[in-house]
Amino acid sequence: MREMKTDYAGMAHKEIAEMNGKRGLVAAELEACEGEGGS
Repeated sequence: MREMKTDYAGMAHKEIAEMNGKRGLVAAELEACEGEGGS
């Protein structure tokens, strides 16, 4: 059971990391567009 819980937690953590990474890229792109358009 511990192994299953550990694997599940690892998968969830990996998915969260990927989601955060995608959000970071999107935010960076938005900031870059706003920066270029604003100034």
